[in-house]
Parts: sequence; C-alpha cells; structure tokens
Amino acid sequence: MGSRRAASLLDAVCAHGLSLRPSRVSSRFPLAARTEREERAILLGLQSLERSLPRAQMFDVDVATAARHTAAPAPEAAPHGSRSAPPATLVAINHPGLRAMVRVARSLDSRISIDTSLRRKPPPGTPPELGDELLRVGGYYSARRACIALAPDSLWFELVHEMVHLAFDRSVRRRGEPKLAHEGGAADCGGVGGHHPLALHHAQLRARGYSDAGAEELVCREHEMYALRCSLPAADVASALLVVWDNALVDAQRDLEAGARPLHAAAARELRRVRLLRALLTSPLARVLHLMAAGVGVSCAAAALISALWPSRAPRWRLDAASTFPISSPPELPCIPGLLVCCRMGCKRVQIGNRAFTAPRTDLLLDRGISSVDAC
Repeated sequence: MGSRRAASLLDAVCAHGLSLRPSRVSSRFPLAARTEREERAILLGLQSLERSLPRAQMFDVDVATAARHTAAPAPEAAPHGSRSAPPATLVAINHPGLRAMVRVARSLDSRISIDTSLRRKPPPGTPPELGDELLRVGGYYSARRACIALAPDSLWFELVHEMVHLAFDRSVRRRGEPKLAHEGGAADCGGVGGHHPLALHHAQLRARGYSDAGAEELVCREHEMYALRCSLPAADVASALLVVWDNALVDAQRDLEAGARPLHAAAARELRRVRLLRALLTSPLARVLHLMAAGVGVSCAAAALISALWPSRAPRWRLDAASTFPISSPPELPCIPGLLVCCRMGCKRVQIGNRAFTAPRTDLLLDRGISSVDAC
C-alpha cells in the first residue's frame, strides 16, 4: 500500500512537469487528512462522484526530508535580495528555504503538506467545484485542519502567502487586534505593547474601509509581492509581480464594492485609488497598451539612430496638390542646407547645375542642394 501511495504522488508531480524523489516528502506515510476535493465533495454531497475521480492524497513535508534534499545558501554567498538568491518563482518543494518554512510551521503547531487534488486537470464532466475551481488553486491554509496545503507545482511566493495566513491566524486572531488612535485606543507600532506588526497592518487596512477577510488577504498579498520584489531583476519575476499586484487590486475592489452603502470618505477614496491603479497600470488592457507603447518607442529610437548614422543624400521635393511633375526621377543635386528656391515659370527649361529639364505648370520647391537656377 505504501509504494502505491508513493507512486500516486510521483504521478501527480510528473503530471506537472516536475522532478521529485519520493524521499522529498513523507510519501511512505500519507496523511489521514482529507484533501480539498474531498472536503468540497462532503459539503456538496458528492462523495460517490468524488470517489470515481482519480485518487488524490495529502503528503506531509517534514524537516528531515526537507533538510536532506534542500541546501540553504550561505549568508555570505547569497545575501537577502541578491541576484544569487533563489527567485521567488522557483517551485516551493525545490526551494532552499523550504526547511525554514517547515520549522516555522511546526513552531506554530501546524504543518506543510502536498495536496495532489490541486491544479490537477479533471476528467470531462467533473463539476466545477471539484474540477475547474481546484485547477486554479495553488495552495490554501486551513485553520481547522492546522495545515498549509500546496499543489505539487506551487511556487515559492504562493507558499509565502499561505505562511502569512498561518502567522496571522496564530499570532493575531488568537490574541486580539490593536486599536488605532482614531478608534479609541493609543496608536501602537513596531510591536509595542505586545501588538504584532501584522495586526497593525490589518487594523490600518480596516480603517481604510476593507472588511476583516479582505484586509487579511491584502496583508498576505503585500508579503507575497515583497518576496517577488526581492527576486528582481529575474526574467520571469517582473511579469509574476504585475499579475500578483493586479490580483490584489481585484480583491481590494471586490471587497470595497461589497461593503455597506454609502461608503464613507476613506473607503470611497480607496476605491477610486484602486480603480485608477488597475486602469492605468495592472489591468490586462493596460499591460497590452504598455507593450504597444514600448514597441513604438523602440521603433522610433531605432529609426532615429539609423537616420543619424546613415543620413539620406537625396533631396526633398514638395509639390502643391494641383501640379504635376513629368520627370520620373528628380535630378541629383548638390547639398546646400538652408537654400529654398521657388520657381514659377510655367513651361520653361530650367538649368540646375549641369542638368536641364522642363517643368510645365508647376511650383517647384527645392529644399536642399541648388547651386544655381537659370531660365532659358
């Protein structure tokens, strides 16, 4: 039974295009806890349908296996935020910081697990609650089950997000939240008076009009984006940071719009700010416009550089709308900048340099390169 369960984890990992040895997690001893898919099936009364789907399990990540297969970078070799530090877009189960995260979770009486029901392509006909919705979930924190569950391909910044949920639940909700000065209490900062910094951040967001759950989600998003900013300028980090920022603004807008009406002044200002940021910076349309503007700017810069390196020797000819010019190609003219000659001679033979041609019924404007003009 143990080898079959281990193989199911390896199958799930291989399905996500990852490489993972069985000893990376405690695959010999799967957890008895239910997966997220099983929890949803019980709530919806779809247990029989859930049992007909491909098997999913929970696997524990312990300190021993994480320490054996993850080598933490030396502080002097990879300082915090340096280019040599692993990027936040690395798969969480392969990140060198996994060992520290497991220890922090254990110190908070919780654990980190792998839930193979997440981000798993469902069979055709599966209800969205058990299929498509779980396909978009990279991880979750369950206070009732005291665990953080990750998909096999969850990234490091997603683990950071769930760890903040865990720290907030254990360090803030179970100890109460501080009051800000305008709420009838003395304003605290920096953990003074036993107040946790996460609690102060949460209280400030509440004062700007967010609900309790919305403020907690934004606190986690802030730490998620901070983990990504520390990994800049990695190639794939900037795009991930923009997507996470847009998701945070979407959550903020939905939370503010779902609040009680009419909105008070602080909430109305915050909603206008969020909408403006999305419209100008992070929305999909704004990102497309940014790419188009960047492309136009690069094209213009390249054209200006080419023009500066290889200036054109040909003269510029300009004719009015009613005139015709019978000559197929203008004559080559010497370049004298700044000289402008207007010839109004009807059907006349014009001598320009050593060349002669006839210009009938035309206003000939020569911008550059005329040494002499003689009418015959």
